[in-house]
Amino acid sequence: MLSNETLFTILSYIPGPFWLMILFVPKNKKAMLAVDVFLFLMSALFVVQTIPVLSELFPILAQPDFPKMYAFLSSEKGVLGSWNHMILSDVWIGRWVAQDSLQFEKSLIIRLIIIPVILFFGPFGLFFYLLFRMIKKRSISFND
Repeated sequence: MLSNETLFTILSYIPGPFWLMILFVPKNKKAMLAVDVFLFLMSALFVVQTIPVLSELFPILAQPDFPKMYAFLSSEKGVLGSWNHMILSDVWIGRWVAQDSLQFEKSLIIRLIIIPVILFFGPFGLFFYLLFRMIKKRSISFND
């Protein structure tokens, strides 16, 4: 069984190659399949991490209470689950942005600017990509 510290380190560094694929080869079907498999495995890991704490977590989620949520998220299982959740979400957002950016001229430049921001700050990078997208398309629709 992995220690929590080892799992944290693995979660922190394993996405690196997938970020590179998202950034540089978003048109490559095999690379994007690898990213999708990675996302599936990260989701499966999240399920495995969450099932044992569902009885503890569900009441907090059903009736949010700041001190209880803070206590849970401050625990080792809370940090690992949250870290996995953030990485999983950020990689998914990065993959969507990379695919969506292919419709624009100079999509590599867009990805070179936006993907690193998503890598480090997730929703912050998504906000700027969506803002760019709305200005460029003069539309708020996300289902083209």
